[in-house]
Amino acid sequence: MSTFDSAQVRAFERLSRHMTRSLQMAVRLERLEAEPAGSAAFDMLPQALAIVDAQQGLLRANASMESLLRCGSACAATRRSTEGDRA
Repeated sequence: MSTFDSAQVRAFERLSRHMTRSLQMAVRLERLEAEPAGSAAFDMLPQALAIVDAQQGLLRANASMESLLRCGSACAATRRSTEGDRA
């Protein structure tokens, strides 16, 4: 069986810290989503918030973000035209 050189060991140690943190965050998020109060608080925030996975797939969006997503390109076009009016 081959052994790992010191650079490979350091790289794994760095990666393992990030993986540990990622798993801790995932567990915390699951707990919050399981609690009605946590889910309600997320939805009540006025800022548009989204939780995405590593591939940028949408996992969760609050009401403000869902509104923006439904609006889509129409909102962007409106914003561009009103910004042009201010110039």
